[in-house]
Amino acid sequence: MSFRLSAVLLLVLCLGCEGWQSVLVESEDFEPQLNVLAILSPDEGGTVEILVMRTLPLEGSSVEYGDPDTVCYYDEYYDTTFCYLERPWISRIKVTDAEVTLSDGAVTYPFVYDSTQYASNGFDVWSVNHAGRYSPVDIAFVPQAGVTYELKVETPGGLQVSGSCTIPPPVEIKVDQLSDTLQSGELFNVVWNPVTDYVRVKIESVEESLYWMQSCYVWEEAIVRHDSSWTFQIVPECWEWSDTLSPYEEVEIAVTAMDERYYNYFYGSDIADYEEMSFFFLGEGDTGRSQGIEGGLGVFASFRTSSVRRVIRL
Repeated sequence: MSFRLSAVLLLVLCLGCEGWQSVLVESEDFEPQLNVLAILSPDEGGTVEILVMRTLPLEGSSVEYGDPDTVCYYDEYYDTTFCYLERPWISRIKVTDAEVTLSDGAVTYPFVYDSTQYASNGFDVWSVNHAGRYSPVDIAFVPQAGVTYELKVETPGGLQVSGSCTIPPPVEIKVDQLSDTLQSGELFNVVWNPVTDYVRVKIESVEESLYWMQSCYVWEEAIVRHDSSWTFQIVPECWEWSDTLSPYEEVEIAVTAMDERYYNYFYGSDIADYEEMSFFFLGEGDTGRSQGIEGGLGVFASFRTSSVRRVIRL
């Protein structure tokens, strides 16, 4: 499984968990704000995710029903068309009318609300229902290393946020220090060039090898702080009932260098004592945090990634 697809799948899962979500505020203290997620990366074709929501008071519903509409479908079995009335529900959290731009100081890139953009994997149900997703008008836009981007988001009602993010240089796994074939149960090091202080290292079985006759699987990951290497000991999990195991398992090793805002927002100082932990693309953390965002809530951050494939001898 490529890192980009894996990351997007994790993005979908975590948007619906405890990471970047809607924020409810007591009415007596309520002042509406924008809650924005903006993640940029130049790697593997480029990642440009900008999602926009607004805060709501605790009282009242987060959704409302729209006007009834007639929905029809053809049933081949009965050879007839059936129709029924449907009242679509509309999220009061989602922001669909914002003016969103990224600027590199020389060029300003406008973004527009995309009602058809679910996600790269096609089923981002949570963000479709609750967050406005904005895509660049220039579909060829890819963030560039070393460039500082200025984000501006403004609604017709006067809500606005801004932010700044500098794309880190590329991270590279030092392949010359990694054997082509790794031995199950033996220690080996993954080494990379130091780009940021916060790195995730993940080792996962390649999707193409997950057939029923090859019943072993690898999934290992760690968060590494202030270092440029990590030592692994991989023991694949294999099904006991299988008598047709391949003697080898192909894995993908991915190193993801996160900038400080990305790390602070999705991890925070509460995990400072942990050297190894589970990684989620949009992490876990309480709502209400703000990293790289001025005038509202959310995060404006970046990451870089590098991956290689290796074979593990079982």
